Amino acid sequence: MKKVNVLFIICVALLWGQTMQAQGVGVNEDNSSPDASAMLDVKSSTKGMLIPRMTTGQRTVIATPATGLLVFDSDTGSFWFYDGSAWTELVSGGTDKDEQDLSLSGNNLSLTNDASPVDLSGYLDNTDNQDLSLAGNTLSLTNDGTTVDLSGFVNTDNQDLSLSGNTLSLTNDGTTVNLSGYLDNTDNQALSLAGNTLGLVNGGSVSLASYLDNTDNQDLSLAGNTLSLTNDGTTVDLSGFVNTDNQDLSLSGNILSLTNDGTTVDLSSFLDADNLGNHTATTTLNMVNNNITNVNLLSTRAVVSYDKLRVWNSSNYTIGMNNAMTFGYLNDYAMTFTMNQDDDRGWIWRDVNDAKSDGAASLTTDGRFVTKSILESQGELIVATDATIDGTTFNVDATNNRVGIGTATPGAGALLHINGGDILMSSTRFIEVQDGDQNIQLDDANPTWNGLGYGGVTRFYGDGTLASSKLEAGGLQLERHIQIKGGNPAAGRVLTSDATGNGSWTDPFEDKMVLSSSFAYSEDDVSSASLTNYGVLSGDDVSVVATLPFTVTLGGTAYTSLYISSNGFVEFAAGTGGTDLSNDALPSANHSNPLVAGYWDDLVSEGDNIQYGYTGTAPNRVFIVSYDARRFGGSDIVDFQIQIHEGSNLINVKYFDVSPNTCGQGATIGYQGAGGSAATAYPLGYNARLLDDNRTSTDTWSVCPVR
Repeated sequence: MKKVNVLFIICVALLWGQTMQAQGVGVNEDNSSPDASAMLDVKSSTKGMLIPRMTTGQRTVIATPATGLLVFDSDTGSFWFYDGSAWTELVSGGTDKDEQDLSLSGNNLSLTNDASPVDLSGYLDNTDNQDLSLAGNTLSLTNDGTTVDLSGFVNTDNQDLSLSGNTLSLTNDGTTVNLSGYLDNTDNQALSLAGNTLGLVNGGSVSLASYLDNTDNQDLSLAGNTLSLTNDGTTVDLSGFVNTDNQDLSLSGNILSLTNDGTTVDLSSFLDADNLGNHTATTTLNMVNNNITNVNLLSTRAVVSYDKLRVWNSSNYTIGMNNAMTFGYLNDYAMTFTMNQDDDRGWIWRDVNDAKSDGAASLTTDGRFVTKSILESQGELIVATDATIDGTTFNVDATNNRVGIGTATPGAGALLHINGGDILMSSTRFIEVQDGDQNIQLDDANPTWNGLGYGGVTRFYGDGTLASSKLEAGGLQLERHIQIKGGNPAAGRVLTSDATGNGSWTDPFEDKMVLSSSFAYSEDDVSSASLTNYGVLSGDDVSVVATLPFTVTLGGTAYTSLYISSNGFVEFAAGTGGTDLSNDALPSANHSNPLVAGYWDDLVSEGDNIQYGYTGTAPNRVFIVSYDARRFGGSDIVDFQIQIHEGSNLINVKYFDVSPNTCGQGATIGYQGAGGSAATAYPLGYNARLLDDNRTSTDTWSVCPVR
């Protein structure tokens, strides 16, 4: 590498100082002169210029750095220059940290990546909120006294078109154009009426609004060239007024005319002053004994508390609508008919041919209602106060909710009080109430039915007590069915009686079981691999409630769970007596649900413990509870199994192995239904030696509902 001899440069500078001041210094390998615009011109195509290198710590302690001083910071790996007040990094990769976006939110001006915004509120000048306006050729601002005259900017081309007859011209221009040749002489013009505006196609229009007479609110209509008014039989044929000159209609007063046409039409005769039309009256309307007919709707003023139509020359005789009416069942708007109160005044409904003394119904102002023939109600007919029909023949005591027939004072405690006779159902059949012995007697003068005679008197006896009530009849025959709702009726049950003759419904097969022998599941096959929903119970005085995979029906009740006790029994649904280590004779009061006592004694699990689960496929699955147990406090074993069969509800109990002291001597074996001490029980033994410890896997019993 060639080096530049500094001493040589100094010498050159001394010798040619003036030239160097004028031309600058050139450092190169081709001896070329420096560029005239540069004080230092370094040129090379193979080498670069090496700027002073230093650490950040060295850079920041440079004393009084000159503005524009450039160094390379070896810590940041970038160039830094001094801008006169601080060091600024020249970011590599062409990224300039000053490349930020301005944004304005409200009056706050901010830069991206800069947390300090500038509030511009103080720079708002409310006096600059001005509007431009133009008056003639003068332009001005609101709240500003100066104006700009734009007259000099208006040229001669700003001209207006005008049409006089058929001649078209421009303002400030002497030439004109005659449009006569462009008129369409085909006379193919059509009149049109939109609202109150009358017009011609390709012509002008005339507003007829000012000619409407509010006392004669009629609508103009145009069909072809025929002009007519609503509610007026006359019409005007305008065909003669349509010419070849594409003319405009005009209306002056009631006179209709066309431009360039000397004829006119007076429309005054078509205004009908006697037709009210859609009229809003501003004063009293006097019909002068004329009628208002063919009215679809007649509406009075819409005031909620006084919306009335007077029907006579008095404000007391009106028909109307009122709000907040609360009489009877009303609690809102109602039609009102008002009249001066007088006992002999009111309202009448009558045929047009009825005399004044006749009618269908009448209602007086004091509330009396009279009908000519029948008063009928398709719903409830409510009498709010006392009502009497023909003296004492029929009387309603609304205060005490009583009805009297034959008496004006129905007795206390009776809803219906009949006085003075029997109830005649037909010409020969009576209902007789005998007050003396509190009996009801039915009398029949023709006691024959289906050709058979029977006693014609049927009596219902009673003294007010159930024990003394009875039915006595000379003959009792039922044509259809008798229904006894007492007791507990259900399908398949029969009516039975107790010793006193009281009847009740019972299930003839309820709690009726049959005992039989059966086989059992092999004890050594019971495992989690062979049973579904397999579970294990172990310990002393423990229990578990297992969910049955099917429903078991016993005594008419369906069960879906089984309580398993470590003390040798299972109880359907829940263990109402707990684990219960002390056995009882069956039926046991401690257990209110069906109980299967395989070997009810104080037992504790051992070996394989107490395993349970089910085998098979619906609808003939079998739930198994397999006991591997011994008597508590001893070594006498009891191994047995309880099976519950789906569908048949059959329950099997099979014994696999017992000791000489666990052959039933201290246990309860058997079955009882629901009901506790009142349950139907099928005991096999209570503290009785039943099992044979020498005959392995042969002892078994089963129980099943009778079906």
